Amino acid sequence: MKRSLAAAPALLLALALALTLCSCAGKTETSAAETAPSSSSAPSSSAGSVYNSATCIAETSLLEGDYTDSLGNACSYSFRVPHLLSGSGDAADINSEIDDVFTAKVREAETAMGENRTLIYFKVEWKAFWHGSTLCLVVDSNEEGDWTEYREYNFDFATGKRVTNTELLAMAGLDGDTFLADTKAALNALVEKMYGEQREALGEEQYGQLVSDTVNDKNVNLNMMTYLTEDGSVVVIAPVASVAGAAWYYHEVTVFPAG
Repeated sequence: MKRSLAAAPALLLALALALTLCSCAGKTETSAAETAPSSSSAPSSSAGSVYNSATCIAETSLLEGDYTDSLGNACSYSFRVPHLLSGSGDAADINSEIDDVFTAKVREAETAMGENRTLIYFKVEWKAFWHGSTLCLVVDSNEEGDWTEYREYNFDFATGKRVTNTELLAMAGLDGDTFLADTKAALNALVEKMYGEQREALGEEQYGQLVSDTVNDKNVNLNMMTYLTEDGSVVVIAPVASVAGAAWYYHEVTVFPAG
C-alpha cells in the first residue's frame, strides 16, 4: 500500500490563508506563478486574472495510492478536498460544509485502511469554473456501489458572499422561469434517452413514475445545484430516477449549451 499525505490540514491551511488571502481579495497585479494551473485538474481563470484556483483554493487533504484489504480486494484511491482561501463568513460556512461531507469520508477511508477493512469511499475530487471573481466549485466523491455524491458552491471572492442561482442565471442572461422550464425539458429528455427503449417492457405506469420521480418541484427549483462552465454553458446536478440499484442517481445535465 502506498500513501502520499501532502498536507497537514490545520497548519497548512492557516499558512496558505495568511499568504494568499490578499491576492484573492484585493490585489491588482499577478505574476506568472499566481496564474499557473492548480495542482488539481480543475480549470483556472484566464491569465492575468486576480482570481484563480492556484491562489484562491487550497487542498487540505491530499491522499492517494493503492490499497488491498484483508479480504484481498485491491483498489486505487485518490482524495483531494478543496477549501476556499477567504476570510469571509460565507467562505467559512462553505469550508465547514465541505469538511462535514468530504473530509469526513477521507478520515473514514484512513481509518478503514489502518484497520485493513474494505474501503467504502474511493475518491474525492473537485473542479472549478471561474467568471471574473465568481467561482463555481463542484465537489464529488465516488463510493461503493457506483454512487457519486455531489456538492456545488457558487461564491464571489470580491464580495465574500455566496452567489444565488438567480444571480448566476443573470450572469448567463437567463431568467428563473426559462431556466425551470428548460431544466424540466432537459430532464424529460434524459429519462427518454435512458429508458425510452425499455418503455414498453417497463409499462406506461412505471415509465411515468420514472418521469415524475425525476421531474418535480422538489428536484427542479431555483435552489438546485447549478453552475456555469467557463464557456458559458448552464449545467445542473439533478437526481434522476433509476430502475436498478439506488432509487436515483445524480446526473450532470447541460441545460443551456454555450452559444
